[in-house]
Amino acid sequence: MNKNLDLRIRKTYMCLMNALLELLKEKNFEEITVNELCDRALVGRGTFYKHFSDKYAFLSFVLNEMLNHYIERAEEESDSPDPRSYYITFFKAFLQFMEKNTESFGPLTSSSMTAVMLFSTSDAISDKLEEHLRGDAAAGYILSVRPVYAARFLTGAMAQSARYLVEHPAEAKRDEIVENMSILIGKLYAADDAYKNPIVKE
Repeated sequence: MNKNLDLRIRKTYMCLMNALLELLKEKNFEEITVNELCDRALVGRGTFYKHFSDKYAFLSFVLNEMLNHYIERAEEESDSPDPRSYYITFFKAFLQFMEKNTESFGPLTSSSMTAVMLFSTSDAISDKLEEHLRGDAAAGYILSVRPVYAARFLTGAMAQSARYLVEHPAEAKRDEIVENMSILIGKLYAADDAYKNPIVKE
């Protein structure tokens, strides 16, 4: 959670998030009302609506907070000088996020929960990937396409791969998905020589 937020606001958000996770163990998200959520969190309705337009906006916030946790872990673990390793580590973290939290939000059907998770987090994923791709380009790595397009290409590939893994567990092979994603990520770089020996642009 953004540490620049006022401490009281962060505490309010944490209470609401914990309340939602507790309620999801008892009932379907569609059945949870804002009143129930606020009562469980000991937060006033006025306070809730000051920050979120409805429970769906709050769900989107919760999912993005959870995703950020996985992304931060991925960034901490990705210490290789190979920039492509970051995107693989990121993708593995994203798969873990999808697998674990689709189960956590289990009262929703698998397909609808997956769609909600992907829709709610796609912008955050694209922004984070674009930031890193721009950093690669600035460091002299030659990309096959512009970072803005590469980020959206990767976001779509990661999202649909994760969806396939979650919705078809009997058919999808995690290692195979990661291996193929690694190949796709490699294609974003113009050539191995340019990749291995980046020319720092002046």
